[in-house]
Amino acid sequence: MISIEKLTFQYDQNQLFQDFSLTIHESEFLSIIGPNGSGKSTLLKLILGILKPSKGSIAIFEKEIAKMKRKAISRMVSGVLQDFNPAYSFSVEEIVAIGRTPYAKAFSDFSKEDYRYIEEALTETGLLDLRKKPFEHLSSGEKQRVLLAKCFAQNTPLLLLDECVAHLDPGHVQHIMEVVKEKNRKDKVTIVAVFHDVNLASLYSDRIVVVNHGRVSYLGTPKETIHKPLMEKVYQANGTVLTHPCLDVPQVLLNRLDRPQKPSAGLIIHE
Repeated sequence: MISIEKLTFQYDQNQLFQDFSLTIHESEFLSIIGPNGSGKSTLLKLILGILKPSKGSIAIFEKEIAKMKRKAISRMVSGVLQDFNPAYSFSVEEIVAIGRTPYAKAFSDFSKEDYRYIEEALTETGLLDLRKKPFEHLSSGEKQRVLLAKCFAQNTPLLLLDECVAHLDPGHVQHIMEVVKEKNRKDKVTIVAVFHDVNLASLYSDRIVVVNHGRVSYLGTPKETIHKPLMEKVYQANGTVLTHPCLDVPQVLLNRLDRPQKPSAGLIIHE
């Protein structure tokens, strides 16, 4: 679905990517993890066409982003980024309706189809009761659901998520991730999500790409990427990698450096 070929990009004199290549498959849930400053969020902005690479290409369904108009890109890719701060007071429904602007004709009202997508997005994200509430009066978890609903209303085959559950409590994290996963399962929407939490990436991903110093360090299933070398070589962290007792995926427990590490009997530990 997405083909990134020999991508090169830099901020001022800080080069983030050099000959970076990655293929993202249609309908998969791909997570991007890696240490701070490795270029994870920048990669999403490059796919969205917000930033332009100095070399290389990004293509969606064999169409190069650099050669597409903004409206055409917005019909194929939607995203929840970290810096959404509306300048005016909008209601929940008005924010969600923004997702239909790539399809609207100049000086025309929304069509019946537009309103259907808006209604479906509000329903899928559990926002019907909040539709008239001002966006700025919402909790962090509610705001993230609104931004997801905006993307759902946009009805794109590709959804990019940049730390969409950062700073949320476990209940909100779980609810939002289940909504996203259901969209991936039911509607076959391709999900590309940036995570700091490697455990969340492991729980929900089909594949994980580990980006470090602008390069792919590891790429594969959660079992192929979440392991002790990842924690030590990429994150410089001391952790124990276990198998989730119900879901059969790796999960990381950080160790305390001031205490001896003696694993409990019966735990399945991955080296």
